[in-house]
Amino acid sequence: GALYSVNACGTPYWVNAEFAFHHSTEMSPDGTIWTPGTAPTPVKGYGWGPNTFDDHIVQLNPDGEILYAKSVLEMLVDAGLENRAYDYDNAVLDPIHLTDIEPVTFDGEIAKRGDVLLSIGHLNMALLFRPSTDKVIWHSQDRIMHQHDVDMLAPDVISMYDNRRKTAERGAPSALRANDLVRCERPGREAESSLRSPKQSI
Repeated sequence: GALYSVNACGTPYWVNAEFAFHHSTEMSPDGTIWTPGTAPTPVKGYGWGPNTFDDHIVQLNPDGEILYAKSVLEMLVDAGLENRAYDYDNAVLDPIHLTDIEPVTFDGEIAKRGDVLLSIGHLNMALLFRPSTDKVIWHSQDRIMHQHDVDMLAPDVISMYDNRRKTAERGAPSALRANDLVRCERPGREAESSLRSPKQSI
């Protein structure tokens, strides 16, 4: 739905309804806001139609004005990763399901200040994107399943909260096992450790 900034009494300072915003908001050190937003896909010729839920990464200034927006499907196509967004060979209604955008606030060997780390739930993927060049820098689908949170803990050290969720034959979501906290010491190679948390109901 729309994104609101409100005071302590609930009176809006501003409202932005240019996208269907969802899941999370993250603030960068410069005061700008990153949030997932759904809109019709700009990608043509790949089987995704006007009803496809194409999630975008959206950056807004403190007054709620959009500074930058980029389709995740477009990112994948540009990086030659569009095959990840199909169910076998079928285009699906909600191929991305972007759950988190984490601004990178320090420089590492791989990740740089100004990059954003994405959690793409329906692709079981974490992805590092550089808005300054419109390039995918790194991605991984290792050891995660419908994760809902990604964090950059230190230069090139990533944690991913892995829900381990799957959809059963009758359409009811359930957990395969306990949720995991997956730690990746350095983007560009496999996640190195998995710390299991107590099981939670889904």
